[in-house]
This record gives sequence, structure tokens and C-alpha cells, in this order.
Amino acid sequence: MEVTETSALIEMYAKCGSMLEAQQVFDIRQPRSLIEWTSLISGYARNGENDIVFELFEKMREESLWPDEVTFLSLLSACCHVGLVNHGQRYFDAMKKYGLTPSIKHYNCMIDLFGRAGRLEEAVLALKNMPFQPDLVSWSTLIDACRRWGNLDLGREAFENMSRLNEKGAGSFVLMSNLYANVNT
Repeated sequence: MEVTETSALIEMYAKCGSMLEAQQVFDIRQPRSLIEWTSLISGYARNGENDIVFELFEKMREESLWPDEVTFLSLLSACCHVGLVNHGQRYFDAMKKYGLTPSIKHYNCMIDLFGRAGRLEEAVLALKNMPFQPDLVSWSTLIDACRRWGNLDLGREAFENMSRLNEKGAGSFVLMSNLYANVNT
């Protein structure tokens, strides 16, 4: 079986929630490529099996494979869902060690990670330190964090920025409505 076929099978099983089958396909393949490792890591991250995500990453590194941007996005996502802010920050910083430049998706993941942990100042700092303009996901992630933690002032500021990007989008109004509803309850 070719690398692309193996990774496609792993991804298919993972998207169906069948991680046992995904793992079996992965285990059969020798030697394993970065694509196959990343497919499995992404699958476990998608299915919320975060401890396995971190174990697999270490095993992949033991096999002298360098992670790519997708691998790091899966690691950051796993950190985000279990609130491992310090781990997430280390993985984000480690991207440079591997010669990788974080994309807006990586930054948005960090904004989400900080926001879920209630570290709104750090979320804003990550947003401001991006080497590109924040997108709708950046601002909506910040608004959602403001809703979660009841920060109306910061939420308004994020809403204004989001509205400039998407003047006709109803999504920003829904997010802001949710923020007001949450603060007033």
C-alpha cells in the first residue's frame, strides 16, 4: 500500500471515529512517513484522545521524523481542548526549532487556547503579534472567549473589528448577542 492510500485509510477511519481501525492500518505500515504519523495524530486529536496525541508525537520524534505545520496544528488543537496552555505555548514556540512559520490557523488556535483558559490578555497579545491581519476566525474566537468570561468591553472591540471585515455577515451580530445574553444572566 502506498503512503497516500495508507494515510487516506487512516483519515477515513478517524473521521468515522474508528480509531482502533485507524491504528491497525498505521501499525501495518513500515516504515511510516510523516504523512501517516500526522494522519494518525490528527485523528486522535479530532476524537479527543489527547494523551495518545502527545505520546504519538514523542514516538514520531524518536523515529527522527520532523513534524510539519499540520502536525503542530493537531498538537495545538489537542492542547486547546484539554486546557494545556503551557504545553500549547511550547509546541507553538517549537515550530521555529523545526524551521516552520506559524500560519494564521496556528495563531487562531493559540487565541482559542488562551481564551478558553480565561487568559484574555494573552489572547489579545497573540492576536496583535500575528504577522498578518486577523481574520474572521481570529475575531470570532476572541468574542467567544469574551462571552465565556463575561468581558463585554473586549468583546465590543472584537465585534467592531470583525464587523469591519464582514459588514454584511450576521455571524458577528449573533456572537455579540450571545455575549450580551451571557453577561446579563
